[in-house]
Amino acid sequence: MIPLSTSLCALVVLPFLLVLLRNWPRFLCLMALAGCAIPFLLPASEPLWRSGTFVFTCFLLIKALQFAAGHVQPRGRFDFLLFIITFATVRWDTPRRPDPRRAALALLTGLFQLALVWLLMIVVLRLDTHNPVQLFTTQLGCYLVVAGVCNLTVVKLSLRGLDHDDVFHNPFGSRTPAEFWGRRWNSYVGYLLHRYVFLPAGGRRHPVRGVLAAFGASAVLHEVIFDIGTRKFNGGMTAYFLLQGGLVAVTSRSRFFRRLARDVPVLAWFLTTVLMLATGILFVYGMDGVDPSYAWRRVFGPV
Repeated sequence: MIPLSTSLCALVVLPFLLVLLRNWPRFLCLMALAGCAIPFLLPASEPLWRSGTFVFTCFLLIKALQFAAGHVQPRGRFDFLLFIITFATVRWDTPRRPDPRRAALALLTGLFQLALVWLLMIVVLRLDTHNPVQLFTTQLGCYLVVAGVCNLTVVKLSLRGLDHDDVFHNPFGSRTPAEFWGRRWNSYVGYLLHRYVFLPAGGRRHPVRGVLAAFGASAVLHEVIFDIGTRKFNGGMTAYFLLQGGLVAVTSRSRFFRRLARDVPVLAWFLTTVLMLATGILFVYGMDGVDPSYAWRRVFGPV
């Protein structure tokens, strides 16, 4: 086992080592793969740190594989470093136009979202035990953490003039689960799953198979992330993402749901919001042991 301070130093140094190896793709991928061992060396008493470290090192490996395959072409060492540490879809070949206004908006939005997380934590920890509100505030907190961090990391892209997609597009405005996952939620992960899972699994010729394959891959990734943190399998993430894959397959193919979203958007939005929050309880269950608010345990007790 290694102390947290040592792991933090390793996580800071690792991206710079990858920059130095960018001209040797095989060694680049091997170094990124070696970095994925860091979370396994952390003490079991730090489940959140173990899971978070695995997320970071896993995406470094994905980035290294993308670069080695020639799927992205950042220019120079600094652009490569931005590519490695930024979880957003960037168009490296477009003309560069620095956008300080977009950078400032992303910075302020990210800080505001992380401040809301802090307030939510205070509220959740003061709620009475067995209060189900904790299950829903935890879902909101997860979104705010990820969105806040992503907004902070894309600030440098706007300042450098790199064209990039916003990571989130108001996911709480979705009118169907298909719209939530396909257009509004985490565009970067959506891009990865679309290109490397959905299209090879059938794409638009076999969309249901492609959707189920993409959500199956997401289920495996999320399950591993949280199982590494807790060192045990509880199946919550697997159940959640497989269920979401089924919902997306149904709502994207059904004329009824498409017509409802078009003709009665308020009702469609309300039903989708209720459905996503209700099924999100499985996500909270999958986080049990890693979630710092201990929402599941506070409501239902230890499992």
